[in-house]
Amino acid sequence: MTQHIFLNSILKNPIFSDNQDLIDFLINDISTRLSLPEDTLIKQGSEGEDLFFIAKGDCEIWVKDHMRQSRYIRQLYQGDYFGELSLLT
Repeated sequence: MTQHIFLNSILKNPIFSDNQDLIDFLINDISTRLSLPEDTLIKQGSEGEDLFFIAKGDCEIWVKDHMRQSRYIRQLYQGDYFGELSLLT
């Protein structure tokens, strides 16, 4: 059941649509993390090691500027993903 939910999210992203090997790898190695609306998933400046897919709901992206003020960047929705850059570094 969980894999089906994530499969729909992954298939909505064109970067994965033509790469069945990558889709199979992600689906077989994926885990579920449930979060409340006020939960922080990752913090700016922390070392990342996860790729997140939004299976249901939405997520706000905030960053701190050079004055340490929080700034709203954008909203992510079902099917969106983030954290991919942490996997490349």
